[in-house]
Amino acid sequence: MREYQKIERGLNFRYSSVYSLLFDKYSKDPDKEFVISLIKSEQEVYTYHQFITRVNKARKFLKKHGLEKGDSINLILPNLADFLVLYFAALSWGIIVCPINYNLVPREIYYIVNDSKSKIIFTDEEYITTLEEILTEKPGISEIILFTKT
Repeated sequence: MREYQKIERGLNFRYSSVYSLLFDKYSKDPDKEFVISLIKSEQEVYTYHQFITRVNKARKFLKKHGLEKGDSINLILPNLADFLVLYFAALSWGIIVCPINYNLVPREIYYIVNDSKSKIIFTDEEYITTLEEILTEKPGISEIILFTKT
């Protein structure tokens, strides 16, 4: 018989949320590197302080756009720091994050967007053509927010 790792039920976790974990790490060592993001062979390094500053700006942005606890957003972004910033910001407000693999075909993306009942899609300029193709029927999306390369 195969052996399995066993854990106790009812573990007492120290953190009530992912955001509280991030904030605790930030409080202990704000200048420690947290995220290293590669963009076309250029490396961006974010300390806990820099990262949480961006997360807090994103939190304000989400609130400004009318998102509330229980709302849903889609992220169609490459694996970069912006993805993590939005992910942490949304979770900290109780917003449901529905990441979508950008390699999916348009009908699969449409199904996920429609099924998730998301209000906003965050995407990269690289994927806007695919979104425009599938959102002609606009399944309840109030806004598409586009990240552009500066």
